[in-house]
Amino acid sequence: MPVLTFTETALARPDATPLIAAFSLSLEAGVTGLVGGNGTGKSSLLAAIAGAHPHAGHIHASTPPRRLAQLAPRQGTRVADLFDAAGFDRLQAALAGAPVDYDLVDWTLEERMAAALAQAGVPVAPARGLSELSGGQQRRAALAAAFFDGPGIVLLDEPTNDLDAAGRALVAELLATHRGIALVASHDRALLERVDRIIELAPGGVHLFGGGWSAFAAARAAAEARAAAELEQAGAEVARARRAARTAEMRAARRARQGRALRDGSQSKMLLDKAREGAEAAGAGQSRLATRQQATAAARLAAAQAGVARDRAISFDLPSTGLAAQKLVLRARDLGVGQAGRALLPPLSFELRGPERVRLSGANGSGKSTLLRQIAGRLPPLSGRIERPVDSVYLDQRLSHLGQAGDVLSLARRTLPEMGEQDCRALLARFLFRNREALKPLAGLSGGERLRLGLALTLGRARPPQLVLLDEPTNHLDLAAIAAVERALGEYDGALIFVTHDSAFAAALAPAREIAIASGRVSDRGLA
Repeated sequence: MPVLTFTETALARPDATPLIAAFSLSLEAGVTGLVGGNGTGKSSLLAAIAGAHPHAGHIHASTPPRRLAQLAPRQGTRVADLFDAAGFDRLQAALAGAPVDYDLVDWTLEERMAAALAQAGVPVAPARGLSELSGGQQRRAALAAAFFDGPGIVLLDEPTNDLDAAGRALVAELLATHRGIALVASHDRALLERVDRIIELAPGGVHLFGGGWSAFAAARAAAEARAAAELEQAGAEVARARRAARTAEMRAARRARQGRALRDGSQSKMLLDKAREGAEAAGAGQSRLATRQQATAAARLAAAQAGVARDRAISFDLPSTGLAAQKLVLRARDLGVGQAGRALLPPLSFELRGPERVRLSGANGSGKSTLLRQIAGRLPPLSGRIERPVDSVYLDQRLSHLGQAGDVLSLARRTLPEMGEQDCRALLARFLFRNREALKPLAGLSGGERLRLGLALTLGRARPPQLVLLDEPTNHLDLAAIAAVERALGEYDGALIFVTHDSAFAAALAPAREIAIASGRVSDRGLA
């Protein structure tokens, strides 16, 4: 069975600043989740294992790792190139009668590739051009290639991103049947629930937890509680040490006064000097002891503070949208859903009243995002009409409306002209853009930062919009960012329509209705 071992392994950024502190551990067969905030080094660690990123220490893989391809297919790239380009070319040359070393030809390679593709739901010939496949098919083909040919070491970086429910089920099935080592960087909590263990990359180091997501979350919560208790105890110890130091200083001062009083009296000089020396020695000893106690307490406090994660929770006191329970928010009448004259669905009619929460669900390509864009007014309907008598905001996957020019604070000032600079800074701080982070260039923001900014400018208005439309908001977000978004939307009291394939995120938003699209048909049902 394969083995993956790390010995004093450490990674640095291109500017030589530390990225992952040195760690040692060994992995055997099973599925290991890899979690951590954006920028903690998950993708870099996978690249280092694959030999594509420099590192210190040693990484030993008993078999060559197979890494899920990051798809940006060039012209002429074939599906077979995801699997074994050289082996496929050798086979094709042999079949064409060209002179090759027949001892190296794998005569079953094409057949096995085709079988793996069919199992992944992509029944195409390996010689097919990769660019001819849809994005979802390309992702499935890459997954089939990653798990191809036996129980080796598989490296997956966010494998469920952009996949619908069927695609996510495929990833779960491939992992469940894999007999080798799988290391999976993911923010998909449903997927992480199925893993055997979780490695967390954190500022304090690399930590290994047994079990899936629930076990990891419980262990981390317990560790954070212990760290918080240690911090409180260390703070109390510092306070005691300071009080002891003040007491020692007061006693030393009192002895000094007593010494002066004795000198002013009638005792002999020899007795006075001896008494003074004794007082000074006792005072100095107590002062040194108090100083040592303060230093020890301060060191313990610093260690405890390092063990407690900085509070990165979004804080809220959101204004109400003022949306009445039965107010009409949205009405669609005989809405033709499609683009470029091609209908994706039969005409739809539905209403949304009051602060309802509605999930749009369906497979990739079913028409969810098209319908959402038509509701938002970004795309004209093929037929029918849409009434949207309330203020609304549409946040797409890339938050494209934020643009790339300027910085966070300047965009907030332009978007919210009724607010002064200090009010804008206070709002941004509540959404974790504190101090210098408020001056970050928009072009350099991560996906999670762009979504936080979009929510700040949407929900932080004096009167937030009464309807918010979200399209796959958790794609490319880390787990902390997802939790922040869930909390933000949990405080929002307007109407919400959202598209997501993340079942845990959908459950956290607690939709009352689901409009489901399947095989060109639409169902509208209430959720308990």
